[in-house]
Amino acid sequence: MREQIIQLFSQQRGRLLGFIRSRLHNLEDAEDVFQDVFVQVLCNPNAFALLDNAVAWFLTVASNKITDVYRRRNRRIAWKTIFEAQGGEEECECKETHTPESVMLMMEQEDLLEQALKSLPEEQEKIIRMNVFEGLPFKAISSILGVPVNTLIARKRYGIIAIKKFLSTTFERTVSNDSD
Repeated sequence: MREQIIQLFSQQRGRLLGFIRSRLHNLEDAEDVFQDVFVQVLCNPNAFALLDNAVAWFLTVASNKITDVYRRRNRRIAWKTIFEAQGGEEECECKETHTPESVMLMMEQEDLLEQALKSLPEEQEKIIRMNVFEGLPFKAISSILGVPVNTLIARKRYGIIAIKKFLSTTFERTVSNDSD
């Protein structure tokens, strides 16, 4: 299986790297993402074996990794903005749309989402992370965890409902505290 993955990656290298580079506009970052995709796929040979279209999965994993790069960039911009707002002398390369308030709000939202995920039962959290954040299809997750696809879909659904409830309750508490 490992040899098949390596061979397919070798065949698709140009296409995948071009896809990544077209979105990141930086060869160094694109190569880093390509390497991350390769490692993730290589570490999940069971998922690879179940796929009808492995190249589509590579592109999905690459898209998720690209999103991660943008999130890291936004965090760096956030910290630079905060530093400058506190009187720092460091030059900010960020766009004017990133105000200290918007950056703090974005960071608070990420923290809140992480809290919501951690409040879930382990099975639901794991499935949401694997499906939503890592881009694994339910069929692959089923193979990895040994759980039927319909059970995975139900657990994800219950997890999403619980996250919505968590966020709604947190928002209501925040609004109620602000009005006091």
